[in-house]
Amino acid sequence: MHDVLTNHICSSIDIRVQFRYSNIYGSSRRLTIREMATYTTEYIEMSSLNLKRANYIAAIDFGTSNCSLAYSVDGTTSILYPSSESLDRVPTAVLIEPEDKTSFRGSLINYSMPMAVVDIGKVAQQAYGNLPKEEYSMHLYFECFKMNLRPHEDVITRQMKISAFKGASYYLIEVIAFVLNYLKSKLEEELEMRNHMVQQESENAEPRLLKAFDFTWVITVPAIWNEKGKQMMREAAYRAGLVIENTVMTPITCFTPVTQQLEKVDMNEYYHKLVLALEPECAALYCRQLSIDEMANHSRRLQNQVIDHSSDYMVLDIGGGTVDIAVYNSQSKDIFESVLPPTGNDWGGTRVNEEYSKLLQKIVGDPEFKCFCEMPQQEAQNQAVITTHIYHDFEFAKVSFGKNTRMDRRITSRLNRKIVDFYGSEKIREGVAALNDARIQLNGSDLLVIQFSKVEELFAPAVKGILDCIDTAITKSPVAINTVYLVGGFGGCPYIYNKIKEFDKFFNLCVLTPRDYHVAVVKGAILFQQNPKTMNSRVSSAYYGIEATVKYKPEKNHDRRRKRYDLQRNCTVTDNAFEVIVEKYQKVRYDEVLEFPSYATPLSEKSDKVELKLFKTYKDDVVYIRNPNGELCEGVEEIGKLELAVPPSTLPLASRTITLKFHIGGPELYFQGKNDETEEKVHCTIDFLS
Repeated sequence: MHDVLTNHICSSIDIRVQFRYSNIYGSSRRLTIREMATYTTEYIEMSSLNLKRANYIAAIDFGTSNCSLAYSVDGTTSILYPSSESLDRVPTAVLIEPEDKTSFRGSLINYSMPMAVVDIGKVAQQAYGNLPKEEYSMHLYFECFKMNLRPHEDVITRQMKISAFKGASYYLIEVIAFVLNYLKSKLEEELEMRNHMVQQESENAEPRLLKAFDFTWVITVPAIWNEKGKQMMREAAYRAGLVIENTVMTPITCFTPVTQQLEKVDMNEYYHKLVLALEPECAALYCRQLSIDEMANHSRRLQNQVIDHSSDYMVLDIGGGTVDIAVYNSQSKDIFESVLPPTGNDWGGTRVNEEYSKLLQKIVGDPEFKCFCEMPQQEAQNQAVITTHIYHDFEFAKVSFGKNTRMDRRITSRLNRKIVDFYGSEKIREGVAALNDARIQLNGSDLLVIQFSKVEELFAPAVKGILDCIDTAITKSPVAINTVYLVGGFGGCPYIYNKIKEFDKFFNLCVLTPRDYHVAVVKGAILFQQNPKTMNSRVSSAYYGIEATVKYKPEKNHDRRRKRYDLQRNCTVTDNAFEVIVEKYQKVRYDEVLEFPSYATPLSEKSDKVELKLFKTYKDDVVYIRNPNGELCEGVEEIGKLELAVPPSTLPLASRTITLKFHIGGPELYFQGKNDETEEKVHCTIDFLS
């Protein structure tokens, strides 16, 4: 059991103890979730919850396949990655090398060696492919590493590892941190130029010169991610130095040896400087302020010339890795609320790339391209060649597929020269012929031409996964959807637009794709922090709670075999009960806080902390956390641990109480504790990654 105050374990143990719900602005609205629930004004500071409008905002859309960076100063937004003049995406790829290459010796990089990012995106891909053979051993190259955080992954921990293309393993959280630190450096370079211009233009007062630490950072995450994936991004941002001045903590420069446990970082003090925003919410914010003229041509020509911003609507954010679907009720153009827990799956655009890869493997007769990738002294280079061709050379043709032009009724893919040289053009031609499919041809020695109906087969698994997910969301939606916004790198594909438009449950609905669909999320992330109150409420997807000893009540389905008499409480109790904090499908305001008055105390007089485990379940009617054998019950997941620091005191143990506050209305769970003796905040940390 947890070290909680024995007569304050939960509200049902003692009628004097009450859960209290509130919002930060003192709303008196009542909830029905608890029999004894009341509202009060809370002490949790608005700045801690990131609910204030920020004047300086930097936003990162860190996608599975691509990433974007934008910033805003006093309401004016600029896109740094990709350039605002181009629809090109910036692939989530990074090339890292020793800061001092002259000191490099041997065939493996020393973990203690300071490292630096050469570049990210296509520049990193090209640079790695063009490295001299003797330099491959001193470079680390990673691609599409965010795939490891997909929702179905069972084991997401701080100790997760990822292999570089040359085979050595590194901590995933540190690879992400290097990328985030590099993006921060790009913002710093931009600010240096801006500061120089401001100084030149300033005539009188001393101008405000900006630095990266002045900004509130927003990182977007899929709405279907669990708490572990979200904390992975938050902790990576701290390690990258996004929210902490370099004079306080040095940003990441070296990798931690994978033989050594990676320690957690204290994220409490600068929590308010980083916001995790849900991707479909950001997309919704951006799309809702667009006119019909700002929609993509393939979307605009099929719709009426007026967008109904008062309607209930769905956002489909289809990226490279995940499909995120959210349904919103529009209270006004600028205020909306979620009416359904976010839903989605991992049938994003990379599924089409995987189908293309399978086809190419059949053509060259080399499963998994094993012969090519294991070529002596060429392993890393050839692996990079295959990945670049499958996931990036093929990408433009994929996302352009489906336009109403003759050329776009097929896909052409020019094979990488190294692939052709290794397998030989004649063998490739023979492989194409062996398919006995007239829809696939080889023009010349390297141009693969795939006709429309065959391309449809490559798209089919992804399309089915997307439509199945949409069908689930529509079936569960409590409102009638009128408008659908389609965003994301794969969501901008005309063929995907047409398949969704043809979906029978979307008959007569307005389906719209922004012209700049590829940056809709990162632009929306800026809007999100400019007005955090826009997203009025969210819907919980699961039950969240704690393990507690409660008063035995047969009407609560308590097992009579698990009851016992408690002398201290002078009543019959049952242990290991699931005490719910947030209900499944509960609608919670963005500023909603749940209070546990005088809730916890240390286990002993010498103890200086309180630990509390958090649990989650999607099952209804869960009564107990554990079975009589002490094992977690089916469907119950331990998601994290809350730790509260308790200051030394001469008071009796029972008087050293802490009042606990849960902010339950944001994209992340947030906690604060207050020492009842001193009225001061106590240091509170939450760990979902151990």
